[in-house]
Amino acid sequence: MMALIALCVCRAQADAPQTDPPRDAAYPARFEVLHIPSAAVAINGVAYVASGRGTHPTLVICHGWPGNEKNLDLAQAVRHAGWNAITFNYRGSWGSPGEFHFSQNPEDAAAVKAAAENAETLVTHPEKMPDELIASSNAFSLAASAPGLAKIPLLVLTADDRLARIQTQHFTTDHSWSDSRIALQNSIIDWLQTLPK
Repeated sequence: MMALIALCVCRAQADAPQTDPPRDAAYPARFEVLHIPSAAVAINGVAYVASGRGTHPTLVICHGWPGNEKNLDLAQAVRHAGWNAITFNYRGSWGSPGEFHFSQNPEDAAAVKAAAENAETLVTHPEKMPDELIASSNAFSLAASAPGLAKIPLLVLTADDRLARIQTQHFTTDHSWSDSRIALQNSIIDWLQTLPK
């Protein structure tokens, strides 16, 4: 099973420090570099593979605007909880070839799934972004996606960034969740544990 959401994370114990699980010498946790075909290029990705024999559920971590917060702590936390985690860089961001466009984010995310306000890292022209969002508004419409979204489990978390439109759980923190990383991890792992594996 593969879950596709915007952010993800792991449970921290309130009264005791977290410890690493025992090492599985036969099937250790590992880190794999990915080159994922999307359109005519191969975008960069990383797989955080959970330890233990057999298959593990996989969480793909997507970020709408690929800024400086990479959420790699969340990938590690999810792996610690027994899930594989995949992070990736959209075309034209963080060294992936191509030019960044919002309209191709769903295509890049689909390519990753098939394989298993800082703009300094993007190869694009920021002045084009508002026009592109308006021109592609149907592609980003949640209303158009509602019938499909109603059939899959979703977790929506919001922060104080004026971007939130739907709220399941809200935290008073910044866009990067700088002072609420453990709370974010707990919320996401709690939700992941409700999904069938």
